[in-house]
Amino acid sequence: MMEGPLWHRIQALLDTGEVERGEFGGAELAGLFFKARRADRDARNGSLYIDSRSTLAYQALHQYSDVLARLHGFRVKQGRRHHRNLFQVVHALQIDGAGNLDADAESAARGRTRSFYGLEATSETTVAGILALNERLRVVVRRELLARHPDQADVVDAAW
Repeated sequence: MMEGPLWHRIQALLDTGEVERGEFGGAELAGLFFKARRADRDARNGSLYIDSRSTLAYQALHQYSDVLARLHGFRVKQGRRHHRNLFQVVHALQIDGAGNLDADAESAARGRTRSFYGLEATSETTVAGILALNERLRVVVRRELLARHPDQADVVDAAW
């Protein structure tokens, strides 16, 4: 059993079935990292429409977070709150360098939701905030992935 000040968050999600334990192969995780990195790069393309960039940036944030959760043996099931649950799991894992992903990603999600429903225009500030989170997570995911699956270095380095 894991320990730590935030373990109860993960345990509560495990108890409700919103999160499950699992083992995930290095190739699967490296492939997801590759996809996240591609979305992250595309989101930085200033010639794309800002709403597209916002969607791509958030997709990358979610995928980077998913790799981190799976590296630690957790899969967040799809459902109404799966994005929030994923960010809570990653935050609760207290991974060095990941920061307070729960609060940071929640802020990004709020901005994305407001623009998605037409309540406000997507701003460069919102996209820049998500991209900054991605930059932080990209470094952490690469480090964690190579530490656990050094055999995937070619895929990870190609995505880098």
